[in-house]
Parts: sequence; structure tokens; C-alpha cells
Amino acid sequence: MSTQILTYLGYRIKLRIAVEKNLVFTTKNEILVPTLFDSLQDARNEIISDINHRLGDSFYFRSQKMGFDLVRYSQEASLNTYLAYRIIPVKNPRLAEA
Repeated sequence: MSTQILTYLGYRIKLRIAVEKNLVFTTKNEILVPTLFDSLQDARNEIISDINHRLGDSFYFRSQKMGFDLVRYSQEASLNTYLAYRIIPVKNPRLAEA
């Protein structure tokens, strides 16, 4: 008799990008970063590094909107880009003898 044991292969980062135009979200996309991280902490460190890079070297700011980490405002603040980071566990179902 076999049972299914769920294990994790690692973790990926999902980046959600939303564009707000005149206070209405018009576009939402999600990108799954192809890198597979061995540990949850490695994925967290990558997110922290990316956020710090964007805050220091581009025009992103901490977002005040719930569910988003960063925002980049247009010059007129009428077309804004929001970013949200999520860590997704990669599951590996494996059969084992019970």
C-alpha cells in the first residue's frame, strides 16, 4: 500500500505588478521568478535585497496601500505602479511505502 507524502522542493518568489490610472487599477500581472530558493530565509533575503535596491536606485517608495510593498509614482501621480512580493512553496508529491 502506498501513501502520498508532500515535501517541498524549495521556494519561488511571485511578483505582482499593478498599474493604477486615475485611482483605478487598470492592469494586474503576476511574474513567477524562475530562481528556486532552498530555504524560506533565502527567498526572504532576495526580496529584502530587491526592495532595498529599488528604494535606493530607482523611483520606488514604500506603498501605503494594503497588499503592496512598493509604489512608483508618475510625475503627475496619475499613473502609478505598485509591486507586491509573495513567497510560494514549490511542492513535490512523492510516493512512499506505508
